[in-house]
Amino acid sequence: MQWPCASLPNADLRGRTTMRVGGPVEWLLEPANPDEFREAILRSREEGFEPRILGGGANVVIEDQGLPGVVIGTERMARVFRPSASPDGVESDGSEFDANLPSGQMVQPDPAWDPRLVCWAGAPLRWD
Repeated sequence: MQWPCASLPNADLRGRTTMRVGGPVEWLLEPANPDEFREAILRSREEGFEPRILGGGANVVIEDQGLPGVVIGTERMARVFRPSASPDGVESDGSEFDANLPSGQMVQPDPAWDPRLVCWAGAPLRWD
């Protein structure tokens, strides 16, 4: 099967939950950006699957025998950035950005920058 993003057949979900329990999923899809995320959902449905979305894996218990179908993980989308604007003042749609920060890195305020942040799915709520 050809997926629009990184994919793993029969992927073990145990290490992707905070309780470290659970079995494999038929297909684990790992999009790296919102476009791949959208395409993964659409392609899953085209293939007859209703995808499940897996964030950080908290408050989730997966059965040991695993899951049929598709799980879409958001781990690779853990991005926090400031929206960039073009010279004519048009704001970016997030597909390109100029302040990509690694997950978990605290943003230091800079009065010259726009104070808004964009957080994609997978970005942690807690910042150390």
